[in-house]
Amino acid sequence: MTYSRRNPLYPAIAEDALPTAGVNASDKIIWVSKVSRWTDRKWVFDGKLVGAGTTTVTCIWDFRLHDGTSLFDPQHSRLLNEAQHFFWSLYSERRVGRQLKSTGAGSIFSGLRRLLKWMVEHNYAGFDELNNRASARFCDLLVDFYAMKADDNDFTDDSGSLGNGTELDEFDQDDAEVSGNDSSEFLSGDGESVDPGDIGGVSPGTFRNSLSVWRYLWEQRFAMSKLGIGPMPEAPFFGRSVNKVSVELATKLPARIPALPDAVAISLMNAAHEFIAMTADDLIELVNGLYQIRGTIPENKPDAPSDTPEVSAFLRNFRFSAIEGALPWHHPLGSRGSSAFDELRRLVDELVDACVITAQGETGMRISELSALLAGVNEQTGLPSCITVRPSKTGMLDLYYLNSKLTKLRPAPVNEEWLLAAAPRGTTELPDAVQAVAVLERLLAPLRALADPEIGQYLIITIGVPRGFPISRSGVTEPNNHLLRLGQKSFARSFVDWHEIPMTEETRPYKKSRGNCIRTHQWRKTYAQYVFQVDKRMLPAIARQFKHLSLAMTEGAYVGTSASLITGVAEFNRNLTSDFFLSRVRGTSSKQEGRLAKLMDQYLPELRKIVEGMDDNEARGTMDTWCRNRDMKIFFHGYGQCIPAIAPLQAQCHKRAQTVHWANKAPNFAHREPSICTGCYLFVAGEQNIDYWTKRYVDNKVIWLKANATGQGNEFRVAKIRADQAKGYLLSLGATLPELEMTYEG
Repeated sequence: MTYSRRNPLYPAIAEDALPTAGVNASDKIIWVSKVSRWTDRKWVFDGKLVGAGTTTVTCIWDFRLHDGTSLFDPQHSRLLNEAQHFFWSLYSERRVGRQLKSTGAGSIFSGLRRLLKWMVEHNYAGFDELNNRASARFCDLLVDFYAMKADDNDFTDDSGSLGNGTELDEFDQDDAEVSGNDSSEFLSGDGESVDPGDIGGVSPGTFRNSLSVWRYLWEQRFAMSKLGIGPMPEAPFFGRSVNKVSVELATKLPARIPALPDAVAISLMNAAHEFIAMTADDLIELVNGLYQIRGTIPENKPDAPSDTPEVSAFLRNFRFSAIEGALPWHHPLGSRGSSAFDELRRLVDELVDACVITAQGETGMRISELSALLAGVNEQTGLPSCITVRPSKTGMLDLYYLNSKLTKLRPAPVNEEWLLAAAPRGTTELPDAVQAVAVLERLLAPLRALADPEIGQYLIITIGVPRGFPISRSGVTEPNNHLLRLGQKSFARSFVDWHEIPMTEETRPYKKSRGNCIRTHQWRKTYAQYVFQVDKRMLPAIARQFKHLSLAMTEGAYVGTSASLITGVAEFNRNLTSDFFLSRVRGTSSKQEGRLAKLMDQYLPELRKIVEGMDDNEARGTMDTWCRNRDMKIFFHGYGQCIPAIAPLQAQCHKRAQTVHWANKAPNFAHREPSICTGCYLFVAGEQNIDYWTKRYVDNKVIWLKANATGQGNEFRVAKIRADQAKGYLLSLGATLPELEMTYEG
């Protein structure tokens, strides 16, 4: 007997177009809706909502899995059968809660699809294997997924569920809709407020969609048993509610979001510094000149024309500066057919973006914290009034602080300050990060003067007209975090040479999206990373700045009130420490040399027991806990690293300073130097230190060779000892020796 669409075996609900009875698929033709059969690779439902017309939802079962197979392939027949019966039961035999409507089928199906993909990849054969341990692993996957996949447009999938004929991404449009309705700030695991916009729009609501499927599976366990399908064995998430778990996962996310890849961060910071140095003076002169010529627009004529002949002539006749012997950095405005006003507006927007990138990259501040900075100039220092200068505790550095008031998630405004820059005491040239803030002050001053006083008080205002420059106060609006985030992405797309960035697994999403996947929250970890490890690819000014910041941080010179930033730097240090131990245990570390490396080799069997039988996530968490419980922290010295907490009484720097104590967890910074550290029980050098040892080898070898050539070699034997020591480290680390010896001794 055959069944026609006009007489389905299991008729659909009139309102929601979904079946009402149980199903025995066997070999019969069973209609799940007016247009779809049970055996179809796509199930199409058309539900109706009052006032909203018909909403078509398409559930695609034939989606790709991690190994290139499809859920319709024979090896996945059991899982497909269980998934289809479960999905059917939600609408035909709902056991708990209100009756579900077909308009929500797409959201539920996309969450189910993600679960099914995960089950196949991790070898779960059926729903009866999903115990509490499995739910915990799935939660870890979700956090890592949203932490690493920064750009939803970069991870599209041509299969899944569709609403209104639109394909859903791997990230799923419904996730975006949920997070869009749940976009307020929340507290991270360390008690710090988090703006979802800073972490790619991910919020507790984003997780709720994927986790709800687990709750539905538990609620439908009796319906599944009735159909002969093994149900979920226990309530997921150890009995906690989906809402509670969603919030917990969202609070973990900021800690999992990685720093920007070095190649991306350095290219972007270099480009921002170069753009500011090249354009700032010219653009400040242009904006100030434009508003001086315009004068004050009468309040009763807010729509007075802006591009008067005088203004237009000023813009067209302006000649941009040039380095001696080179062409100007930009052609005359309006000389190539475009509007001079629009060209200037684009350049001003790009300069603001460059300043924000520089300030955020070199302070670790959040976008919302930058937006809260107030405008004005300190008459005594000549600096923006949001900047104060104080000497460091040692008196060796001038520390530049940014001051602001934070209001979100606080009962009352709180004064906060961040270390903006550090420079040797008495240096007259301002650090680039300070100059970036000063540029924002000068560049936007005419617009602040035009704005309403409540808006003009802010350092970073928003030009609220789509083109050109505003002529009335209504065209200047308050700081807009969303536009600042978009501006960073736009600047990265335009000024980073993406062809020069190597293609790696780490950089792939950034290259593919040309920077569109950058999250501003990543600057916080990038900052912490460069405080500890200055990269040789940085412009000299940036490298010098981070070296000074590192000195301020590690030597205790930084005594600011920004506890959250200090916490972030300390957290990054702890991550480096646990990664150091884990890489040694797993045998994935690079070559290392030093007494600590030899000590680690002796204790590897004991250390391996700590993470035995664990996957990467579990092992990392366990090793992190092990390090925290013992207050293990790794300290970087340029020429190597040390971990004093391993054996505090053996630290040579403390022995030299006569400050030995069992409670010492950090080195004695005043007495650390290569000659002391390299003989220390707690010292190790790695491949990241090769540049230092190469320079030390060349410098000392040249000194000794020159002295020896004139018969003074014995007087410079210390240089020879240092060169020989550096040579030993280079050979142990697998580095190639410079051909210096051949030149002088060959």
